[in-house]
Amino acid sequence: MHPTADPVRTYRKLIARGLILWNARIREGRWPFTYEQAQRLGFSGHVKQRFRGVVPLSDTDLDHLLKRFLTQHQTLASWHQVLLEGSLEEIDWRLGAPRIPLDAVSDWLSLCNDFDPCSLLCLHWAGGRSRQSEPDHEPLPPWRTTPIAEDVELSALWKHGLSDMHVHAGGVRLAAEAWLDIMERERVLARFSALARIYRIEGQQLLDDVAKARRARSTLLAAAGMDAPEGAASNGAGWWTWSRDRLRPERNMLAAAWRRCLDHNPATRGDDDFVDNLDRYLNLKHRFFSIVRQPAFANMPGLRTFDRRYFGALKVQKSSEGFGHSGYGESMRRVQAPLANACMYMLESPTLERLELRIAPFPRAPDYLRFFHGWRRLHAEIQASLDLKDTPARRPQIRFAVHFKRSAGKSDGAKPNALKQLAELDRQTAALRIALGYRHDAGDELRASLARIDVAGQERDTACDLYHFHLRLLRGDNEALQALEEDRVPERFAPHVEAWRSLVQRGLHRAGPFEPSLGMTIHAGEDFADALDGLYQIASALDACKLNDGDGIGHGLALVSETVHDGRLRMLEAGASLDSLCWLHDLLAEQDAWLGLDGEKSRLRQQIWRVQREIYHEAHVAVPPSTSTDDLIDVWRRRCRDASRRTATPVQRRLLRSEDQLAVLCAREVATPVGAERHFPAAEARARQLLEERVIRRRVVIELNPSSNLRISGSVRSSMSPTLKLLEASAHGLLTCINTDNPGVFGTCIENEYALMLDAAREIGIGEHRIRDWLERARRTGMELLR
Repeated sequence: MHPTADPVRTYRKLIARGLILWNARIREGRWPFTYEQAQRLGFSGHVKQRFRGVVPLSDTDLDHLLKRFLTQHQTLASWHQVLLEGSLEEIDWRLGAPRIPLDAVSDWLSLCNDFDPCSLLCLHWAGGRSRQSEPDHEPLPPWRTTPIAEDVELSALWKHGLSDMHVHAGGVRLAAEAWLDIMERERVLARFSALARIYRIEGQQLLDDVAKARRARSTLLAAAGMDAPEGAASNGAGWWTWSRDRLRPERNMLAAAWRRCLDHNPATRGDDDFVDNLDRYLNLKHRFFSIVRQPAFANMPGLRTFDRRYFGALKVQKSSEGFGHSGYGESMRRVQAPLANACMYMLESPTLERLELRIAPFPRAPDYLRFFHGWRRLHAEIQASLDLKDTPARRPQIRFAVHFKRSAGKSDGAKPNALKQLAELDRQTAALRIALGYRHDAGDELRASLARIDVAGQERDTACDLYHFHLRLLRGDNEALQALEEDRVPERFAPHVEAWRSLVQRGLHRAGPFEPSLGMTIHAGEDFADALDGLYQIASALDACKLNDGDGIGHGLALVSETVHDGRLRMLEAGASLDSLCWLHDLLAEQDAWLGLDGEKSRLRQQIWRVQREIYHEAHVAVPPSTSTDDLIDVWRRRCRDASRRTATPVQRRLLRSEDQLAVLCAREVATPVGAERHFPAAEARARQLLEERVIRRRVVIELNPSSNLRISGSVRSSMSPTLKLLEASAHGLLTCINTDNPGVFGTCIENEYALMLDAAREIGIGEHRIRDWLERARRTGMELLR
């Protein structure tokens, strides 16, 4: 819960949240709700369980606050209005759409963790109309799916054109769209298999909840004089389903319900059944939104929970509905409908001029050609729809990145996960290479639409140096291609280039002169066990993958994040732990930067020796008695940097041979706990400085994602997120751009990402002119530098 300046207001909002979202109260089915009922049902225990760690109050004090609250707030509308107290009371409707005050952006983000934003905005609008005694038939103004923050100077910045160059196409699944689908189309419920599992884990019955919500919704629609919509409404301009206009019936229904609820007098009990239905409907809808969105300010760092729960909640069961994985007999319109919906949501921003969507790789070259041939027609229809709505006509540039995802799979003892990934990467990159070389119209469409390749996912499980050789082949790196042609492939990759060897035999492995170069983004320093792990991931992306001018690093939080040992257990694969330790030793030795750090150097060498011996012990590999720490570091250097093994000593050659054994590869994937023993503050600080200088020198862009980074970092306030520190570094030459990452899952838009940064800077006293200058630099970088 985001703290406010007034503690009384903070606890009043907490009690309102607890009451509105209390399932035991809903099961009682009575309105109005009394203090005696709350005591009998155990309100104190419920609040302390739901808001664990936020309620430093005794049960007695909490009871006193509850009694006072229920005395002052006796209606459902007043409970919800408490949530909007403070800066959110100043939501501005003068321009025909809600504008969130800039200093309320963080509060709004926190509120949307648990509540349907449309419900709250409709209540605010209805309450304002009631105060002004305006006629009941005044129409509710339309607004975008996501309301934007209000700031005159930011609006002027946006009008110069915005880019959003880091968007996962699957992450533009809209909670609002899924809710309406479930309410209006019974058969669609079976598509959300992960959502059903989450409900079961939480002890809820999804089918019963949906049936109750549908009945309550029918009652509310009838009371508002509206017919129940039949299925997913078309937007009237294309064959996709999403348009912000689709929210209009839902919003009109909620506005009418709130007007009636505001007039409800609990003393007369004349409208209790209607309030019960509204209460039940909102409770179920709020709960749905809290399940499908990852909370901000949750102090839950990392990607694992996000990938498993929030990102997966709205995944459709059939892969054919996931952007292009289809058979030849399936309609391309059906396949690309989710992509069209994503574009329609993103392009609600009238100032968004550059958009880059990440899509999964296809298993075969013809799949790419078919997908991008269909995209040409889809893009034309989307553009025609925009031309009808906007004056003057907009021509936003929409391009794609093929997104190779790191897997967190398990080794089965016979074949390590790393080998499985390399075999898959060989097939996937070779398929894309064939498609890029196709010389007819479909190939032209692919080359015109594809901007870059991308690697993301669970980085602490799979360092990107595992990917670098295949990615360099795909980008046309001459050194890698010559090694492939001359059969000099590095030993650890040699068994996993069969598909590329086939391309060499067919003369298809090199790009033609007509092909543009692909950019590359590596997600690094995003999901790390500790600062050392994150720094190594960034260094591996820079050096192994040869990132250069116009390439990007996704997130890059480790550049400014220092390890905080809070007592939590963090797990890291033994191989990843060893790699990061050896990298730190090697980097500072190369730069002659160990001066004055003898104590940390000695401790680091001890850790390298211990971790490597544990790996060998797990794999039952005998270590020669004469082996030294320098031998182990040299073995790491030759393996990870694909250096020659001819000059190695006999002991080193013996260890290098063991590195390729399946037993050692499996032992490297065993997760081990890490803690303060890996913390080398002075050495890490020097490594961080060297890395930042290298990123600046190579003109590699850090792709910032404020809302996403807030959740990944587990920050308790937006001003504490590492994103602000990265943006500040742009004053010293670091290139950054601002993006949304997974906007549908986070309930954000590109404008609000800028507003979040401005609000965070204000909170800690950064001067207005400085933060606005940083934001303008990030805007220009996104518009001009990312290729």
